Amino acid sequence: MPAAHVRHVTVALWLAVAALLVPLAITLSEMPSGGTRVWLRLVPLLVVESALMLLLARQRAFERRLRERLRVEDELRTSEAKFSGILSIAADAIISVDESQRIIHFNRGAEEIFGYSADEALGQRLDMLIPARFRAAHDGHMRAFAESRVAARRMGERREIFGIRRGVVEFSAEASM
Repeated sequence: MPAAHVRHVTVALWLAVAALLVPLAITLSEMPSGGTRVWLRLVPLLVVESALMLLLARQRAFERRLRERLRVEDELRTSEAKFSGILSIAADAIISVDESQRIIHFNRGAEEIFGYSADEALGQRLDMLIPARFRAAHDGHMRAFAESRVAARRMGERREIFGIRRGVVEFSAEASM
């Protein structure tokens, strides 16, 4: 619900509360002389007034949640813009994959190093960047890393690793996960 609609609902609730105050005041002014008839008018007015006050309290809580959600969404957009900016200017290849090993981020550095545009690489399996003879082992290494408690590590610390450029040109690489 857009913020303007929320404000309109709040204003409408306040107007309803104010509109009920007039008949409530008139009924209260008739209290001493009106007897039972006054109470028959007063009780429904008080029930409606109480219901409106409850709705108003819930509306204020909703507005607070909405403001918080909008703030978080704005912070997320800002963070994503910063992340995107850092990714785009990094000279190193920065590649992210999903749980299916499909490429979801492929920055300009990756484009230059691997020879594929981001449009060509996004959605493709990471295997396209690994020499065929290492693909089976790489899948096992990725699964083992995903299941471990280690948050990050350099790849190839014990052995040389390789990537493959467009056109099947193999090259030595350093990588981190």
